[in-house]
Amino acid sequence: LLFLVLFAVLLAARLCHVGILWEGDTYPLAAAQQMAHGKVLYRDIWFDKPPLLPAAYLLWGARDGAALRIAGALYALLVCWIAYGFARDQWSEREGMWAAGLTGFFLIFDFPSSVIPVASDLLMVAPHVAAVWMAWKRRPFWSGIAAGMAFWTNPKGLLVAAVCVLWDPRGIGWMAAGFAAVSGAVAAWLGASGALAGWWEQ
Repeated sequence: LLFLVLFAVLLAARLCHVGILWEGDTYPLAAAQQMAHGKVLYRDIWFDKPPLLPAAYLLWGARDGAALRIAGALYALLVCWIAYGFARDQWSEREGMWAAGLTGFFLIFDFPSSVIPVASDLLMVAPHVAAVWMAWKRRPFWSGIAAGMAFWTNPKGLLVAAVCVLWDPRGIGWMAAGFAAVSGAVAAWLGASGALAGWWEQ
């Protein structure tokens, strides 16, 4: 019931912004639209952020309006669910509910320019929390996978990886393997499209 209420409120808050394109929306949206028309990121399009940011926008057809805001509400709900799982595992179901509810509250009532657009910083939140959760659970490979996804969404993901090592220093080898698996897949994608050198430059 909590998650149904959370989704309804997250969706209602975001649908109030259907007619608004925030700066955090426009940049990845423009890149994703070019990608949808056959342009290659970093080779044909100048883009100074990691590739998973515009790639995420392709999941809903690189469209603005209601599609963008519904996607943002679903993503915010995912963040709430991850916060719930982490807090529940650390303490109890009650703390998990509080974590989900407070996360949803701040993903609505923080600065709109920070929480409404599906921008680089916001898109990093789910893999960030998931990476620390997995490190706490002593699942270092999955922690590395999540930290890798955070990094390829936002360069600050390297700080996430460092925090995970602090939580589980004995798992550093498996974390590195998970991080390398994601990085290798993204590098292979960029390399196959002739965009790896462009990514490094940009």
